[in-house]
Amino acid sequence: MFAASSSSSSSSSMAAQQKVERAVPWVEKYRPAKVGDLAHQPEVVNALKESVATGNLPHLLFYGPPGNGKTSAILALARDMFGPDLWRERVLELNASDERGIDVIRDKVKKFAQISVRTVAPGSGRSVPPFKIIVLDEADSMTKDAQAALRRIIENYTQVTRFCIICNYVSRIIEPLQSRCAKFRFEPLSDASQQGRLEYIAKCEGAKLGDGAMKALLEVSHGDLRMAINILQMVSSCLSADEVGGVVTVQDVLEASGSVPEEVSARLLSGLRDLPTGGKDSWQKVVTLCDELVLREGYNCMQLVEQLERRIVAAKDGELTDLQKAKMLRWLGAEDYRLRSGCDERIGLLNLAVQLRDILLHPTAGGSGLRPEGNLRDKDRQRALQRKEKMSKGGTSQIEANQKALGVICTVCRQQFMVTQKRSQLEQHIQSKHDGKKSFEECFPGWHGKN
Repeated sequence: MFAASSSSSSSSSMAAQQKVERAVPWVEKYRPAKVGDLAHQPEVVNALKESVATGNLPHLLFYGPPGNGKTSAILALARDMFGPDLWRERVLELNASDERGIDVIRDKVKKFAQISVRTVAPGSGRSVPPFKIIVLDEADSMTKDAQAALRRIIENYTQVTRFCIICNYVSRIIEPLQSRCAKFRFEPLSDASQQGRLEYIAKCEGAKLGDGAMKALLEVSHGDLRMAINILQMVSSCLSADEVGGVVTVQDVLEASGSVPEEVSARLLSGLRDLPTGGKDSWQKVVTLCDELVLREGYNCMQLVEQLERRIVAAKDGELTDLQKAKMLRWLGAEDYRLRSGCDERIGLLNLAVQLRDILLHPTAGGSGLRPEGNLRDKDRQRALQRKEKMSKGGTSQIEANQKALGVICTVCRQQFMVTQKRSQLEQHIQSKHDGKKSFEECFPGWHGKN
């Protein structure tokens, strides 16, 4: 009886453990445990292996695109240096995008950096390096004050602490911090490296990839292995819940990633080109086209801008001229900036569609008023130059030009009158408003009008 109960309890515990393992995100489950397991970063791997062998580690600065192994590299280094039992005690990992203020640097980071550590691991007696590691992930989101405070902490606690600063854009890290760290650039992962890792994960999890699914995964991830693994897990989980032995298709990958189908960008450009010109409803047809193709389907306008950029660059000479490409790309860049700054997607898309249609219909003159930075349009600039030239030729004064453009202004009380006002009417204003104490020349200097 006892044997049966013990076997049933063990089987239930194993089932519970398997359930927990399945619930773990694949990104964490298949994160490299050793430095040698990192993919496609040979220079970084060799340098970190040397640090593990010698126990000598400088402060580190990892930078590069997201999802290419920066965080995995420092965690794998910590496991190799401190062992599987001790590395969690020796590593403090902070996401600087959430905890990025100077108070966090002064309190949490400084307190951990002050703690002294032993050179022998308790229990095993293994010799370990006499320092800790503080990992600041997404450090390019830290404020300048926090980075400046971190500079002094790095100097004061170098004997017992090493810092690893991780960021996407190294230009956002202040120069004093960069000079204190050994910089390593993590290159975007190649398709071959990504494919090998994804195939390994799919094999371990029993996920079946159909024709073109792997290629679609690589295209939508843009070198971000973390994104590709998350999409693969999402699609596989949906298939396992819906059907047994399902195969991941290209459509599954596109839907899971929220990508805009390629035919949408193609139909948008062709539709803008083929819309009839003129008429009262020409603008309404542009609105209808954008609503039907993009907005009602819920597609991401930022992804649509990226796909339009790739399609325009790849267009042949017979489809678009170089001048058209240049003008379109300039507008796409301006619209991408607006969308990332929080612009309303519908307004941004309609604005972009109108400009692209103008460029498509007028290859040489289309988009001549293109001023994404908000300068004057060409016609306004031309009118201003014409007025300036007319004033210089006619010898008219600036006051007279202002009077002709704006009307007559009393320089004492700043009241404005129509250009058609006669002198007698202006004199009445002086008598009633200024009690006749001001002369006509004081109120209306350089006046040129009717008596």
